[in-house]
Amino acid sequence: MSIQTLRQTFDTRSSAVNQRFEVKYIINETAAQGIIDFIHPHVIPDPQGREYPVTSLYLDNDTMSMYWSSEMGEQNRYKLRLRSYTDAESPQVFAEVKRRLNRVILKTRVAIHSEQIEALLAGTGITEEIVMHPQNRKAFNDLSYFRSLHDAFRAKPCTTVRYNREAYISRDGDPLRITFDRNLCCIATRQYNHELWDQSTFWHILPQIPVILEVKFTDHYPNYVQHMIQRFGLERTSMAKYVQCVKTLHGESIPTTPEQEGVNP
Repeated sequence: MSIQTLRQTFDTRSSAVNQRFEVKYIINETAAQGIIDFIHPHVIPDPQGREYPVTSLYLDNDTMSMYWSSEMGEQNRYKLRLRSYTDAESPQVFAEVKRRLNRVILKTRVAIHSEQIEALLAGTGITEEIVMHPQNRKAFNDLSYFRSLHDAFRAKPCTTVRYNREAYISRDGDPLRITFDRNLCCIATRQYNHELWDQSTFWHILPQIPVILEVKFTDHYPNYVQHMIQRFGLERTSMAKYVQCVKTLHGESIPTTPEQEGVNP
């Protein structure tokens, strides 16, 4: 199945959902604490955990197509990743497709058994043994979409990215998330190994990015967010963690000619 066909399929499935957006800002710790105090009347800590680690294994191909689509700011682009929210190997990992279509974020994710990751990346058929909740038909559809893109891009493990996240949601129930990501670090990952989830592994730290503030919302954000942006003089950035980590790890060795044919028609 071609990338174009997959895009059309995803567009059909996503046409009925609200549009999701995200904006990012690079700030220092002093600003982060000031912003947390400012938004306190409007938000509560994420019920899943106010602070937690995020570890993501990003997939790409030999010519780094997904890296280059992000670096060049293409309006229709993808990221494929496996994500965990613990300090060590977990029985559950999420297989995610994140697509940016102009300014809109379209994301699918499905929980899978971590011991099945190698089988998934090797192209083994999608079975009940892989999916965490096999009774959920949507889970199979989303994982099939992940695998189809994985195969179409000829993707494989590339880079693992880690950071600590402090997360808040709207006190009023609005579909809003405000997150503060700290201690961004990464490691080159040419093949999957369950030890990559272990925090004791050697990581390359990115001290030039102290805190990443992200505001994620549906359709529009509330007025107090606009007041926050103005009060703290926030300047929006298009910085992608994956891109920054690839630059840190590979520098001049990144392929200079992205593979375009069949990927960005």
